[in-house]
Amino acid sequence: MKRMFGFVGIIVGTQFIVSSAIAGTTYVSGVISTNTVWDATGSPYIVTGDVLIDSAVTLDIEPGVEVRIDSVKHIMIKGTLNAIGTATDSIIISARDTTKRWERLWFKPASAGSLKYCRIEYAGGSAIYDSTGSLTPALLVIKYNMISNNFASNHGGGIYTRGSSTIANNIITNNSANEGGGIWSYGSSTIANNIITNNSASLGGGGIQSEWSLIISNNTIIGNSASLGGGICSCWSPPITNNAIIGNSADYGGGIYHYGTSPIISNNIIRGNSASHWGGGIYHWSGSPIISNNIIRNNSAARGGSIWTGSRLPTIGSPKIKYNSIIDTTTSAIYIHSDSALIDSNNLYATGYAIWNNDTFDIDARYNYWGTVSNDTIDMKIWDFYDASTKGIVYYEPFLTKPLEFGIEERKKLRVESLELRVFPNPSTTGVRVQWSGVSEGQEISLKVYDLGGRLVKTVLTTKQGVEINLEELSKGIYFVRVETHTGLVTGDFKATKKIILMR
Repeated sequence: MKRMFGFVGIIVGTQFIVSSAIAGTTYVSGVISTNTVWDATGSPYIVTGDVLIDSAVTLDIEPGVEVRIDSVKHIMIKGTLNAIGTATDSIIISARDTTKRWERLWFKPASAGSLKYCRIEYAGGSAIYDSTGSLTPALLVIKYNMISNNFASNHGGGIYTRGSSTIANNIITNNSANEGGGIWSYGSSTIANNIITNNSASLGGGGIQSEWSLIISNNTIIGNSASLGGGICSCWSPPITNNAIIGNSADYGGGIYHYGTSPIISNNIIRGNSASHWGGGIYHWSGSPIISNNIIRNNSAARGGSIWTGSRLPTIGSPKIKYNSIIDTTTSAIYIHSDSALIDSNNLYATGYAIWNNDTFDIDARYNYWGTVSNDTIDMKIWDFYDASTKGIVYYEPFLTKPLEFGIEERKKLRVESLELRVFPNPSTTGVRVQWSGVSEGQEISLKVYDLGGRLVKTVLTTKQGVEINLEELSKGIYFVRVETHTGLVTGDFKATKKIILMR
């Protein structure tokens, strides 16, 4: 929008007083008591004093609007705030002077709102402060926003939520707080599909601090830092699933720090995180977590480079660590401090001790693949009773003689985006050869042939990079061949399909 500048001069005595005006600029403060729209013609809106959106009142902010807020001022919502931009014309909510932070968007109990395609920055008291309460459905929707460079002296530098908000598809970066540098959550919020990067917390949860959440899923959590839980610090039992938790750092729990109860931590990529003390990938204290189907690799810590788990006596936890692929180069990959653990059906590639049993309880570690079939070598990868007679035994036999194949999420690297599929000769009279690249040799592949009606007429299984398909038994016409792995992850949501024309 073009800005028009003008000057108004007033002569008072011998003085010429000049005030500048910017056409379209709107100065706001006080109570909004009727439904109001802030549109681009009135932008920028300069908030010079605290603003209150009264109960049963809606403020709509339209695409392209800039809201610039004076130092320590806030917008409090008792009614409804809808700030909905577009992917090409966002809304900016920022400080009038970026060296002097404004306070917050403050959603009070029973208020509501939608924040979409906004750039929210330079707040000093949690940029989005949600105290709507744990109600269903979600009263506050926070999606597709850039939330950056915000601060809170207490909880939630970017977002504080004590309700049931939906927090999805946002970029949350360079925020800081005492707890929950990016997000602090207590309630039943859904935190999904966000990019959460380079946030920090002096205590817990550089990326996310979750006292209670409905789910933490499908987020990319990279390069955050805290004392406890560089990526995620959580209490109670929110499922932590399908996240990429990479390159975060902390004193305890570089990737994830969890305290209490029995969370499900599954299908995550947990890679390159570090803890100066314990639990480079995962630190769990007090409870019985289920840690399954994760790729945990190249994390580091003084103890438990990949996983550290323990409980406060006399309480004894029973963690289940299953179906994970663990690559570890530290002195101890899995460190069991004071628990009775089941460690079953994992791929354990460790240059140091794969399992360190620091407790008196025996550990069931059967049916794992240790990267070797030598008992002597496996013995050297275990620290237990045979190293210190006060400790329990790690029982590892029978063990697997080849690595397990899991359906874990990192295999999405084998999705069809990287698959090149060729079918020839095409058209054909008797059959075709199908060749592909982008899938590792030795992985089981199925080729399925469908007719025009969608009926499956032929299936071929192979571990090669190509196969001949005989189609002589089929009538002439048009068919489709689809390539997929044994776990179905080659195609995913994208169909790797080629048309075949069969002639006679």
